[in-house]
Amino acid sequence: MVKRIVLDLDARYLEQNREFLRKLKKKYVLEPGDAATAPMQNTVVLTDKECLVRQWKTYAAIGIEHHNTSINSVPFILESLEDLTDYDLRLAYARKFGLSCVIAANERFTLRETDFEDLPELRRIYDNPGIIKYIPGLDDIEVEKDKLISYIRYMYGYYGYGLWVMQDNITGVLIGRAGIEHREVEGELCCELAYLVREEYQRKGYGYQAARMVLEFARQNGMRQIITYIHENNIPSMKLSEKLGFTRWKESTDGMKKYIICKKEL
Repeated sequence: MVKRIVLDLDARYLEQNREFLRKLKKKYVLEPGDAATAPMQNTVVLTDKECLVRQWKTYAAIGIEHHNTSINSVPFILESLEDLTDYDLRLAYARKFGLSCVIAANERFTLRETDFEDLPELRRIYDNPGIIKYIPGLDDIEVEKDKLISYIRYMYGYYGYGLWVMQDNITGVLIGRAGIEHREVEGELCCELAYLVREEYQRKGYGYQAARMVLEFARQNGMRQIITYIHENNIPSMKLSEKLGFTRWKESTDGMKKYIICKKEL
């Protein structure tokens, strides 16, 4: 969890963004760029230096490209300080230290990126015939590890979203999955709301809450439309889609299977 932000930024630029910094200070400890003793743990550095100062090389960092500055020394770049979000901070920190990034949380569960330790439990969830009645199952663990390596790099890493896991805050049990997948519909690449909840947690509101988290993430990250792709016989998912405000859009067939595609403007 990010608790501290080091501001390695031009003093005049900081003065120009005084009001934004005042709001940021309500949630994080802010320290000046010369705070060389700031611990790496729970810290993100914001910098406008073209080359990351040596003392910050081992820290999570985000570059701020203001006033035509050009930064090539950090993987995360924002055009202005006011573009900074809590998710940006969590993501930069998670990527630097190889952690799964938390997407959202409430009092019941946390929605976060999938990591390799989740695979055995996910395999047990997918082994339930009721779960894979309308969706594909998982391969063996070693194959899924190879898939996850690619998924983390190209889906999480490039797009910043994907299919995440839902984890119970008290027991640590994986409740299911929810997130944003890509699906081609009549030649158009669409963002799809995807979700599943393990059998013993169904009909308790977890799917609805997770879907709301995903939709809020999509809205905050500039998505304008999202779809659901549901087997025609999957009545619970159709009802959930309707409850979330999706409207029927198209139909699709895959062999003998028929799917209902719904969409929602964000």
